[in-house]
Amino acid sequence: MTSLDGEKTPRKLYHPDSLFLQQPVWSSGDVYIYVIGLSSEGKGIYRVQPSTGAWTTILEPVYKDINHLSAASGYLFFRGAVRKKDQICAIDLESREVYQVTRGGINASDVSVGDDLNHIYYSSYAANGYDIYQNEFRRSDWSPVSMEDAATNALVRTLRDQEDSLFYSSQVPDDHYPVAPYRKWKNLFH
Repeated sequence: MTSLDGEKTPRKLYHPDSLFLQQPVWSSGDVYIYVIGLSSEGKGIYRVQPSTGAWTTILEPVYKDINHLSAASGYLFFRGAVRKKDQICAIDLESREVYQVTRGGINASDVSVGDDLNHIYYSSYAANGYDIYQNEFRRSDWSPVSMEDAATNALVRTLRDQEDSLFYSSQVPDDHYPVAPYRKWKNLFH
């Protein structure tokens, strides 16, 4: 990731674990950069302080889709898969608690917080295009949610440990069978 923070020459910021970094967003006071990091353990959310290069894990990696970061008022908002739907979630940056902000039958994405910090805006895709929604910024309406997924579930770990190996396409036999037209009378008797 490259920082152009008022410097004459760009400065590159590397995560110590060489994560694939995506969708960076500045914090409210332009002190930190929040970024999604992709690794073999899934997607996590990280914070870097460009002045020092110090990295902090905000959300441990999970095998859930996390996208569209937006920082405001002590929270980091994102789109996350919750109960089989894409919903807007928020992380309290002090306590690291994760909350579900939106509910219902819609798939919410592209979250943004209004300049007045009184409203949350997000979109949802429908058959006739995108719809834009506006909710009041009411912390009391949010419900705590666990971002734990099947990969961290004890039963899934046990079943994965019982597997012999990974499936590779090179192990699939490349047999060729004769091709001939179908004849109904040939299949009359076996």
